[in-house]
Amino acid sequence: MSPEAFVGKQLGFLDNNSEFVVFMRQFLASSAQTERQVVEVQVNGWSRKYLIAVQKYQQGSIAVSVGIDITERYQAEMEIQESLREKEVLLQEIHHRVKNNLQVIVSMLDLQSQRLEAQGMKEVFRESQNRVKSMALVHEILYQSKNFARVNLGDYIQNLTSNLLKAYGVNASNIKLELDIDEVTLNIDTVITCGLIINELVSNAIKYAFPDSTRGLIKIALHGGVDKYLTLIVSDNGVGLPKNLDLKSVNSLGFQLVNVLTKQLGGILEVRHGAGTEFRVCFAEISS
Repeated sequence: MSPEAFVGKQLGFLDNNSEFVVFMRQFLASSAQTERQVVEVQVNGWSRKYLIAVQKYQQGSIAVSVGIDITERYQAEMEIQESLREKEVLLQEIHHRVKNNLQVIVSMLDLQSQRLEAQGMKEVFRESQNRVKSMALVHEILYQSKNFARVNLGDYIQNLTSNLLKAYGVNASNIKLELDIDEVTLNIDTVITCGLIINELVSNAIKYAFPDSTRGLIKIALHGGVDKYLTLIVSDNGVGLPKNLDLKSVNSLGFQLVNVLTKQLGGILEVRHGAGTEFRVCFAEISS
């Protein structure tokens, strides 16, 4: 469209109901001195997108408008947005399928464990189920979320620990659980690794910290520190671990996993003894 199509024309020459005319009339009737808006303008069968900027002069008796044709840019932005929507749907479907596949593995482990008679082997299968569930939970949260890149750690830990208490049939009157989690979102790799560490430490506390159905307390805390470092603390007020226990050489798959996963986070594991046991993992988010 040439400039001549507009020069010297009355405001209503396009169409009294056009976006441009409606925008201009609203602006002239308002107290605003400047305004801008993207409008669609049609002249001689052509439809174009314009960014209109308007300014009032002489105490609002005169207004000057400038229009920039942004049709190509607008169309490109719409195509990008549509592409992003398609990718979001695809990512959502991927997380849904991964979660379902992991749930199938959990079900298969459950069916297999029902065939076993040895209690020790049943326990091994249950531990494996809980590990897979902790990973499936991440994908379930991402599937239900609008953000497919990051997970709210507080929501995840609350769901994870609730599932663990149910899996072990914990009586709420016997073992209490306290959470103190900062408002933190992390990428999927970091959350899965943290989840597996929490799974092992909480499972160990449930099984061994409170013998003979004694009452106890398990606390989980996660706080941000300096230089983007986080500190995960899992503690209990149970019987405690032997003070001379070397977690790096102990013959326990759970503790071996905690050591490996801490290294995966590039973190440092510290164990404190006292009225129970306290595990501290200091780490930074895994680079995507």
